[in-house]
Amino acid sequence: MAEAASSGADAASDPLILHIIVVGFHHTRGSEVEFCYPKLKYGEVDDKPVVPPEWQNVTALALPDGAHLAEEDAVYFMLPDLDHTTKQLAAVACYRQIEAAELEEKSGDVKRRIVQKSVCVLSRQPLFGLIQHHLQLATHAYFREKNFTKTQILVEVYNHLNHTLHPSPSSSLTLSPQACISAKKLVLRFGRKALVLFKLMLLERKVLFFSHPVQQLCETVVALLSLFPGVLENSLTNIHPAAPPVSSSVDEKPEGLDLSSTSDGFGFPLRFCRADTPVLPYMSLQEMENFKGEELRGCVAGATNALFTHLPNLVDVKVDTDSGSVEIVDPALRGHLTLTIADERFADQVLSAVQEDDQSSTSGTNWYGGDDWVRQQFRQYLVSLLVCSRSKDTKLMADFGSNFSRTWKETYNYRHWRLCAHPAVTDIEPKHPCKGQLQLADLRDHVTSGQIRQSFSNSKVRLGEALNPLGQKLGAAATSTRTELGGAISSASSTVGGWFSSWRSKNPDAVTSSPSVSTRKGRAKNSDSSGRLSFTDTATADDEDEDDFELMTHGKSRFFSLPPGSPPPELAS
Repeated sequence: MAEAASSGADAASDPLILHIIVVGFHHTRGSEVEFCYPKLKYGEVDDKPVVPPEWQNVTALALPDGAHLAEEDAVYFMLPDLDHTTKQLAAVACYRQIEAAELEEKSGDVKRRIVQKSVCVLSRQPLFGLIQHHLQLATHAYFREKNFTKTQILVEVYNHLNHTLHPSPSSSLTLSPQACISAKKLVLRFGRKALVLFKLMLLERKVLFFSHPVQQLCETVVALLSLFPGVLENSLTNIHPAAPPVSSSVDEKPEGLDLSSTSDGFGFPLRFCRADTPVLPYMSLQEMENFKGEELRGCVAGATNALFTHLPNLVDVKVDTDSGSVEIVDPALRGHLTLTIADERFADQVLSAVQEDDQSSTSGTNWYGGDDWVRQQFRQYLVSLLVCSRSKDTKLMADFGSNFSRTWKETYNYRHWRLCAHPAVTDIEPKHPCKGQLQLADLRDHVTSGQIRQSFSNSKVRLGEALNPLGQKLGAAATSTRTELGGAISSASSTVGGWFSSWRSKNPDAVTSSPSVSTRKGRAKNSDSSGRLSFTDTATADDEDEDDFELMTHGKSRFFSLPPGSPPPELAS
């Protein structure tokens, strides 16, 4: 009892859950905050809480674009921490719909057939999966009351969450932000491209995840973050300062670089979540400026509004979480994200293990192929990447992609890591986790992945463009040559024909005694009384082939022959 009381006191003095909020949709005013516990210090207007300016987008975030298309769904988003300028709050909202006719008590503001409301929890820690698990049940219970003025159940949910998710200092229980976040689903949905997304996060570019429903969208972004050690726990709710100007040397300390040490001997978490590279599981249309700001080096965000996908030059990469497709908009970035053969081995091994576990009757309880196992594999990949980057043998980075490596080493997250001491990496052998001798199967898989095919297609287009002028010149030259050659052959044919007619008139018996002449149309059997050759069109395909062969091997001498002892003819001048 004393321990429970102590835990309750700790939760009350420093609550993990700051507020529980209800957001509704008014037919004339739009989305608005209808209830908040504990009450906000900004007062109320018309019995509605006044929201601080920093949270002006909370209604658009809690009821996201396209919310009316789903009977129920959930969304994750971030809000500024009003008490700490260097921190932000993690928010989870569960929303549902109910027929207005089913409500036992409704206000005069209800003018539509469907009533939709969102119950939102603001937390100091990004426990998205755990909070959603509890909040979804609470939202169902709130709607079953069929009377939205009965908010006591929400007060009880607030107290329950703070008591459950805020263990006492003497407790050994540790709550992880990775709980109820599935890394397996990420691998199953994207396959090899899960590794592409993992490497993309390190390059600090503008990446847009989009789909509907929104819960799958948010889970994908958070699951990707969970592959990086310490990011959810230490970086997502902590706003690290923007990166200073980049120096020319990797080993040169830029002015203003924060070299504060971490407790992790590997240097985790990497600093790719900063003020100038925010990560937003969901972003409303009102926050589009997050992608347009010139002060941003990068931004990773989820969206359901299709307008984001149609604006030109807004993002570098578009990720469709419904289909699992990854569209690299920036052409210069494509070569940086091409997986090497060693990368493909790694991705295939992880995917194979996850598929095996997914089809197992004990799926969800196994270590091999499970969520924690997947995160462990990507952690090993990241450690190997970091260790190889410090090696004097520059060839080691080729297994991770030379273009990727050069670009990554120019980012702030790598420079920050490089300039800090990391004793845990000194004894690790520098090599790719799936480095090995090249096998025929590796080449086959590399080809079937489409990367070589796409590369060849692009090269073929470029080669065609380069050779097109040359082809036109060669075509013109061939036409001219063909015309000149045709004239020469015609002249020679006339000369030979004239000579043969002259010779035949002087030697009428020579033609009848000559052997048969093979042609492609038939065989000469006899000559008529005038001395002209007669043809019988009975040649078979084999005969024609034979004639072609004779023509190629013996030349034109097979078309006519002179009787033995005949004097050589004199060509007509």
